[in-house]
Amino acid sequence: MWCEACEWNLEGPAKPPEKKSRSQLRAERHAEQLHKEMMAGSSGRSRQSAARWLTFTFALLVHLPAVAVLVAAAAIVRWAGLDPPLLVGAAILVGLAVVLRPRLGSLPKRSPVLTRPHAPTLFQLVDRISGMLHARPVEWIAFDVGYNVSTAIIGIRRRRLVVFGLPLWTILTPAERIAILAHEVAHDTNGDLSHILVVGSALDILSTLSRWLSPPRRFAKAGANTIARSGEELAVLLMRALSLLAYGCLRVLLHYTRRASPRAEYLADEEMARVGSPQAAISGLDKLCLGRPFMFRIRAAAKRREPDIWQALVEESKSFPARGHERLRRIGRRSRQKADDTHPLTAFRIDALRRLPESPPLVVLTAQEIDAIERELAGVRDQLAALITHGTNDPLPATRLSGSAEP
Repeated sequence: MWCEACEWNLEGPAKPPEKKSRSQLRAERHAEQLHKEMMAGSSGRSRQSAARWLTFTFALLVHLPAVAVLVAAAAIVRWAGLDPPLLVGAAILVGLAVVLRPRLGSLPKRSPVLTRPHAPTLFQLVDRISGMLHARPVEWIAFDVGYNVSTAIIGIRRRRLVVFGLPLWTILTPAERIAILAHEVAHDTNGDLSHILVVGSALDILSTLSRWLSPPRRFAKAGANTIARSGEELAVLLMRALSLLAYGCLRVLLHYTRRASPRAEYLADEEMARVGSPQAAISGLDKLCLGRPFMFRIRAAAKRREPDIWQALVEESKSFPARGHERLRRIGRRSRQKADDTHPLTAFRIDALRRLPESPPLVVLTAQEIDAIERELAGVRDQLAALITHGTNDPLPATRLSGSAEP
């Protein structure tokens, strides 16, 4: 029971308010300021910002140690001759350079990945969207069991991958699917820093170093007051200091990346409204509020071994009460619900879309194309249904929309 007028009992029993840190308060103020700028229509809409240049510069500096180490190893090999100790040192430096190398990303291993021969109609749709936005074509489309959608640039040739959660895809209308696909494609042209190789690679390098340098509880079972024990404690202190340094650099880079990314999300939202229509964009974002009940329904269907868990999800979306949807929508706004840390508030994004004039979509699917895409995804549905059915005890995937596949 809850009251729509005064929002009594909206979130159930009252919980003690959580004390927010200074960084959280600063992030909220920045989000509200950016929202006001985007609602104003013209101010603050430049794609180049101080946060963008600081992020790029800092990420570039993260890659310099790898270059320096590799140059040092080459110099040692050049002048060492056949001196074994120097050659061993050069080998160690090469190994360190490998650890610090730029990360190019990879295709998901557990999710079905489609290419143009697998799903020609689906890729024709994505190519039409890419043409409208003057973006590079999408090379792969993967589907997983999450209630999300994301995009990444991977490989030496920097080709685009879109990962779409099949539960989210299932409940979206064709117009909403076009809008959200347009949002993902728009990240190729909206100046999103997270899609730049230097930034994404720097985040991965710092995360890897912080994790690898974290010292174990004990290196050896050396006795107290021995040289071995002293050496062990010194190594632990050194590793902990280096791990904290890498983690601190990671936090700094994340801070500036997250300050630059929300603006890119607003710009991508505008592109998806232009390609798909503002109403389709708004309704697509609005359905993000339904992640928890829909994922609960699909897990319940899998546990009961229902013959078609995707049809059960469609039926749930059709029968889900409007009052329940409104409650989840209000809870999301009150709790400042985000898709993830790099995105603006979902409610803010919807507000920004509502100020746009209604316009007809630039890309529309025919009934024949919709049926063809459904047939192309039949194998994906069977594969992921089996994965959900045999893994119903796994935690629910997080809800988010877009951005990059972060390390």
